[in-house]
Amino acid sequence: MKLIYIVFIIIILTNCKEKIPASTNSNLKPKLDLQGHRGARGLKPENTLPAFESAMKFGMTTIELDTVVTKDKKLIIHHDTNLNPEICQKNSGEKIDVKRIAEVELEFLKSLDCGSLKNKKFPEQERIPKLGLSTLNEFFKFVKDYEKKNQIKKEFQFNIETKFEKDVSLETVNEFAKLIVEEIEKENVVNRSTVQSFDLRVLPIVKKLNPNLKISALIQPEGIIDLANLNYFFKKYSQDKSIEKAVEVKAEIISPNYRFIDEYFIKSANSKNLLVIPWTINEKSEMQKYIELGVDGIISDYPNLLIEVYKERYKK
Repeated sequence: MKLIYIVFIIIILTNCKEKIPASTNSNLKPKLDLQGHRGARGLKPENTLPAFESAMKFGMTTIELDTVVTKDKKLIIHHDTNLNPEICQKNSGEKIDVKRIAEVELEFLKSLDCGSLKNKKFPEQERIPKLGLSTLNEFFKFVKDYEKKNQIKKEFQFNIETKFEKDVSLETVNEFAKLIVEEIEKENVVNRSTVQSFDLRVLPIVKKLNPNLKISALIQPEGIIDLANLNYFFKKYSQDKSIEKAVEVKAEIISPNYRFIDEYFIKSANSKNLLVIPWTINEKSEMQKYIELGVDGIISDYPNLLIEVYKERYKK
């Protein structure tokens, strides 16, 4: 029985010829969108003002960041929906407990030191003692002040992720959408902002609240990447399904794990009027590879490397 199955799969793979759709999207961005992931996670403590400043100094076009709703309904910039003792501690140096941010008020979060602890995954990351977290509102003001001080003519763009706990209610999703749209509108940065999420339910709600906001469908095909890389049939099926989901919520951007995409995926998405901006590419050789494949942008922890590759590619 196993032999029959193997023969069947071989026949499928042998007869499957990759058909790459021609792109019909004439409105794609003419230049690469360079995005600093969590600001510049490889260089400075993630999702902090120094990390965002680093992304700007290295000439990123877009700053990528994460937001979570606190107990008192404020938007804090933080990746996890729980307190993370690996990157934050009390100002006294005391370890913090793992606790849902939805159960913690902003005042406590603002009192944390999220710059002293060494991030083992990013040995080049500079430690900045007593560095605190910021609200989305503070982030917008910080970027505007930087632009004014440095006489930046081309405004930085924002790629703002909504972070949800697993299996949250639609009521919670609606609440988050309302909070983030209100904050973006209040700071008059609608034309500079994209809202992205793995929970695709929030995207059409954001679009309904403000049709001028761009939305991005984050894609992580859990449990399929390793299988997909081995099997043509499963990979193409999963890619097509991911694109369908993004089209269904009327996203302008699809943002997948970079290992999941290839030329077929990029051209298929582009043919559906979707920009392809993969995450998180940290090796120069990989950046070069995906630029050649035709991505519309790259999200990286290392803005310093990404700008090098970009300048080298376009001789700027």
